[in-house]
Amino acid sequence: MYAPPNPWGVAWLARAGSAAIAAGPATDLMKEIFLMQDALTSALTSIATFVPKLVLFLVILLIGWLIAKALAKAVSAARTRLGLARAFGPGHATSSCACRGPSGMQA
Repeated sequence: MYAPPNPWGVAWLARAGSAAIAAGPATDLMKEIFLMQDALTSALTSIATFVPKLVLFLVILLIGWLIAKALAKAVSAARTRLGLARAFGPGHATSSCACRGPSGMQA
């Protein structure tokens, strides 16, 4: 017969085959306690495996954000240095032909 671990140090729980373990309300309570302990252990294990993945995701997201900011700054500097900012003006890319109606007039 299976004898569950005895974390409380109660001697009658440790005796395999005794009447107290075989049947009774104390046995049902102990079974429920062990089931809750297993569920809690499973939940904590799931959390412990998820947290490092979350931290890694956030680190990768931060690195990507920093790279995007650096690229935006470099493109802006190159645009200014090449004179494209003066030639096209600010916001030139937003006024595309897709905003115009069929007659070619601004909608």
